[in-house]
Amino acid sequence: MIQTAFTGLFISISMILIILGSACGDDASGQASGEPKSSPSEYANLGIKDTKPESTPLVGQYQGGDCPGCDLTGANLAGVNLTKADLTRANLTRANLTKANLTEAKLTAFLSGADLSGANLSGAHLASAILTDADLVDAILIGANLTAAKLSGANLTGAILRGASLSGADLSGADLTNANIAHGKLIDAILIATNLSNADLTSVDLSRADLTDANLSGANLCGATNVILSEFGWQSVPVALSEQQKKAIATCPAE
Repeated sequence: MIQTAFTGLFISISMILIILGSACGDDASGQASGEPKSSPSEYANLGIKDTKPESTPLVGQYQGGDCPGCDLTGANLAGVNLTKADLTRANLTRANLTKANLTEAKLTAFLSGADLSGANLSGAHLASAILTDADLVDAILIGANLTAAKLSGANLTGAILRGASLSGADLSGADLTNANIAHGKLIDAILIATNLSNADLTSVDLSRADLTDANLSGANLCGATNVILSEFGWQSVPVALSEQQKKAIATCPAE
């Protein structure tokens, strides 16, 4: 009887020790692997913004290629070939991109104060990009997507924007002197106090564009669409136009 009792007690104690050892082992392995103790379901709904570390500055290291989300503030990328590069959400504030090749690049990025003078941005995706006060003098933006881009205060003197989409873009205070926007779209664009003097606006769609205080002196409005003349004046273009410009809107000579 006594022997049986001791045997039963020994087995019970052994089982308790095994259970405790197993629990400690699981806890230790969890700590070693860095895995959270909480159930996975608590972490499954965390967004990338909650877990993604802050970007590391790559100034002086980046030489081209895809680099989404990279911090390239003030980087010198003059003349660099960035054709089709993915720079989505990259910080290129005040970067030097003069004469860089950004053909078909993905540039929904931060480009405030960046120097893009002479750069080739043909077919580039710049929708919603921040280009405030950027230098785009003589830049080539043929067929570029600049929908809803922020270009207030930007210098686009002599830029080629033929066939580009600028619908919903903010170009208030921007300088587009001698720019070529022929066959482009400026639907719902904000062009308050924008300098469009001598700009080529041939066949541009200006539906609901706000051109309050804009300078259209010498601009070519040949065949511009959705610019309505009423007894109260120009509804979509509330600025002074020459008689020649008014006639050009209705009739465009063959190119």
